[in-house]
Amino acid sequence: TEGPPPPPAQPAAPAPAEPAKPAEAAPAEASHVIVAGDTYWDLAKKAYGDGARWKVISGANKGYEPRRLPVGATLTIPPK
Repeated sequence: TEGPPPPPAQPAAPAPAEPAKPAEAAPAEASHVIVAGDTYWDLAKKAYGDGARWKVISGANKGYEPRRLPVGATLTIPPK
């Protein structure tokens, strides 16, 4: 005596969709406290890998003259 026939084969379940990737947040601005000897060129070289981009930092910190950065003041370093 044989048992009941096996149930019909079920189609394979579809693969789960990939979870949604969160939107990449825009890079945040950084800040830098000026120390003796700092220049916009050096800060741009460190932040962006290119000292020639010093005007990006200078433009974000209009209250400071490039040749007279006040020690102890905080500069805004815009994202790349």
